[in-house]
Amino acid sequence: MLFADTAESVLSLRKTLLSADGSTLAFWFDFGWVLADGTPTPFTVVDVAELDEQGWISRLHIVYDTDPIRDSWTRQHNSGLHR
Repeated sequence: MLFADTAESVLSLRKTLLSADGSTLAFWFDFGWVLADGTPTPFTVVDVAELDEQGWISRLHIVYDTDPIRDSWTRQHNSGLHR
């Protein structure tokens, strides 16, 4: 369904942030999403990674707010473009 909703998507890294104790790493992105109907629907996203003792990602939390893009997505679905 996500691929059917998407005409284009570009992820641009804003910044990485490391906790003082080195156990958590965050990635802050701008997500340039264009819906299948051509509507630009950009939003920001933060991925928070919990790191194990070796520095490998042990858990990943993806955080984003869909409220700013919900109306555009709903319009596309109500227009019949979504299959």
